[in-house]
Amino acid sequence: MGAGNRWGDVYNYLETFNRLVVGGRVPDVGIGLLMGGGLSHLSNQYGFAADNVVSFEVVLANASATTASAILNADLFFALRGGSNNYGTRARRFVPLSAFHRRLTNGTVGIVTHATMRTYPIGKVWGGVVAYNNTYVDALMRAFAMYQKSGQLDTKSAIIADMVFTQNINLVTFVYLAPVRHPVAFSPFYNIPSLYDQTKFHDTFSDLIGPPLSTGIPR
Repeated sequence: MGAGNRWGDVYNYLETFNRLVVGGRVPDVGIGLLMGGGLSHLSNQYGFAADNVVSFEVVLANASATTASAILNADLFFALRGGSNNYGTRARRFVPLSAFHRRLTNGTVGIVTHATMRTYPIGKVWGGVVAYNNTYVDALMRAFAMYQKSGQLDTKSAIIADMVFTQNINLVTFVYLAPVRHPVAFSPFYNIPSLYDQTKFHDTFSDLIGPPLSTGIPR
């Protein structure tokens, strides 16, 4: 993957082959996520995004290009997978040479220009956003605790919580990496009354994460 890509572009391309990579949870996030570790909706099953990098192509501070992998330059490979911009920065499609020089002389080891990642099979999925009133925040906290205790052992499951107390609303995104309606992993949440429920089957993973939240909540 070229470093100028965003995860939505990557997913859309790979889904034509029924494959997916462990990447960002929001389609507009860039490939630089890999260098910060990278939480993903697939992390419960496959680990951090950085764990799934096979190799990086890197332009070093001396202007030479090299490959960092578990075999080649293994120490640099280790540092890039979570070292964030302490060890490298990603190059976008067009970056002036002056910006390259400034970054490289500010302590950055190099510029990542390309990443090769493992891919995994993917088909239809289930999930979406459910909104809850703050009235049920205690019940939600209990549900989260129960999910962490047992539900998350189902590695096809993932959740994200947005607790917006100042707006009297709590949003929970449910993701299940298989076409199963109301998976048992999320059962602690099903008896909590909701303001709205957008969960459904999706033909692709991109369709699940793509639509913006229509909540009026600033992000």
